[in-house]
Amino acid sequence: MKLKVIKYYLVFLFAFFAGVNIANAGVVINKANSDPIGERFIELYNNSNSPQNLTGWSIKRKSSSGLEYSLVSSSRLEDKIIKANSYFLLTSESGYTGNLSADATWAKSYTFAKGNTILLYNPNDEVVSNFIASTSSNTEVPLDDTEENNNEDNSETTTPSTSNEKSEFEPEVLKITTKIIAPKIVTAGIPFSFNSQTTTNTGKTYTVGRFFWNFGNGDNLRTDKALPFQYMYEYEGEYAVSLSYYDSSFSVEPDAISKMTIKVVPSEIYISSVGDSSNPFIEIENKSNYEVDLSNWIVTAGIHYFTIPDGTMLLPNKKIKLSPKITGFIGEDIKSVVVTNSNNSVVAVYPAGKKVSQRNSYSNRNVKNDIVSKGSGDKGDSVKNNQEIINLNDLVGSAEGSGVNITKSTYAWIGLIVIIGLGITSFLMIQKRKNYDDYIEKEIRAEDMTILE
Repeated sequence: MKLKVIKYYLVFLFAFFAGVNIANAGVVINKANSDPIGERFIELYNNSNSPQNLTGWSIKRKSSSGLEYSLVSSSRLEDKIIKANSYFLLTSESGYTGNLSADATWAKSYTFAKGNTILLYNPNDEVVSNFIASTSSNTEVPLDDTEENNNEDNSETTTPSTSNEKSEFEPEVLKITTKIIAPKIVTAGIPFSFNSQTTTNTGKTYTVGRFFWNFGNGDNLRTDKALPFQYMYEYEGEYAVSLSYYDSSFSVEPDAISKMTIKVVPSEIYISSVGDSSNPFIEIENKSNYEVDLSNWIVTAGIHYFTIPDGTMLLPNKKIKLSPKITGFIGEDIKSVVVTNSNNSVVAVYPAGKKVSQRNSYSNRNVKNDIVSKGSGDKGDSVKNNQEIINLNDLVGSAEGSGVNITKSTYAWIGLIVIIGLGITSFLMIQKRKNYDDYIEKEIRAEDMTILE
């Protein structure tokens, strides 16, 4: 009787422990190594006596902030098999330098760091195993009960990192910044270049969007592209310039704002002296405390002109002397000299007090996105029409007061009409001549003719 009881007891114990083993049998995370980066891997282990198909399984990582991110998608474990009592290695699809071959990989844009918790999900989206990543020099401890494991002595290697530093693998919140590119000091009445640069913390540059400029003088500008343009302040002073960038046309608040202060100083450029008939040089002086960009300024002497090369800077309280060998001016030219800036505005005249007429074609509202360079050292025997340079000698009235302005296309149309008219006239004359000859031939008869001896 006692032997029979013992047999029942043994059968019960065997069934009990067998059931425990069955319950605990399955796939678990055995290791999760984070350092070095080239040897970063995750190792699964199938502790059951039968192979396990990983279709529908997935792996995620949880950061120290508690957020979960995909690491190994279920598509990468499709039809993957772990043999009974065997290991399964997962690595990055690029950059892995370990000696073992991976059974599956995660995308190169995904990874994990020390202190991240690696979570293994079954097809029912249940966490069946978790593990805290550590370096290869430490002992990895599987986590079946996180709270219980945190009380162990090796908590330094098995608990999530409590550092306030953000992991380098954490997805960054997109941040857009914009910057105004312009000189801090400009001269009144002289156009200068505005530009901008809009970037993100991921290194991307934005060139389209909504760019709202406020120039601080009551004027503003809206553009949809980040292109350079020219602007001009008419009066000296300090102006607070701002640029607001909107990534979307539906945005109410700007995604980025940039501000800067631009100081506008008066123009103090003078023709300090000129040469004589044997050496007709022209000397230009800057009496201000700021350097002035003379790029593409026009010096007109008599009926000739000279374009100052791009990049020419006149330093504060300094002079620049233009040689006739460079300008091509002759003795008679320097009797009347005018200097105009790149905006065709008169800056200096010689002799002082000479009255000149001009037309300023620049408009703050007319912002150009293409800054055209006129070239350097241009010479000519007459003033170019497109430069709108004044006639210093007032020999001929301006184009605006000279009557009808006939363009080249008008001349072409007039010529065409004349040619057509001549063609029609010639045709009519030929036809009339033919009709006259026929008429004469029909009217004359034989009896009307007399032979004269």
